[in-house]
Amino acid sequence: MNSFATDVSDDGVAVGYSDLQSIRLTPFRWTQSGGMEDIGLPDFSAQTFATAVSLNGSVVAGYTYSSDGFGAARWTEETGWVGLGLLQLYPEADPEGTLPTSMTADGSTIVGRTLNGGGFIWTETAGIRYFEDFLMTDYGLGAEDFYYGPPTAISPDGRYITTEYENSGGWLFDRDSFQPVPEPATYGLTGVTLLAAAALIKQRRRAVRHA
Repeated sequence: MNSFATDVSDDGVAVGYSDLQSIRLTPFRWTQSGGMEDIGLPDFSAQTFATAVSLNGSVVAGYTYSSDGFGAARWTEETGWVGLGLLQLYPEADPEGTLPTSMTADGSTIVGRTLNGGGFIWTETAGIRYFEDFLMTDYGLGAEDFYYGPPTAISPDGRYITTEYENSGGWLFDRDSFQPVPEPATYGLTGVTLLAAAALIKQRRRAVRHA
């Protein structure tokens, strides 16, 4: 059996994927008391990969693979795996693959990338959205304000989101530095900080220092 850990909670709950079920890759959750637990496959998926876990280990995010492609999903003991929804550039377009990369401490917000190089954000209240749409709709920000790529991590409290951008080392978006739409605001670059490439390494369990 081969297994691959992808994330760990504050109290040592590890998640990842393994080949427990023969040739199919399945997600697992590991605890010190119970060892490795197969947390199952959703009915709509042939394979599932766990990629992120909440601070207390009770919420897991990952992506599923089926005949329809890749799709982000969320797991709890109460609900099992639940798909986060579909992203389409326009109504007739095929759904885009979504791959979660990080979540907040309580698992109520999940961020990640799409297979076409874009990004997404999911919340319990608003569902799944393109990251670009989230910035434009909630904060009135566009490409002319700063260069952004797919989100790579989100801080435990949801305030900071890191994004990658080709040849620029990535950005740190501070949500508290911008007024949500429709409140009046002057949008500057005070809430966005250029990061060194090394700073994009996921440190979601440590305090994020805003430069």
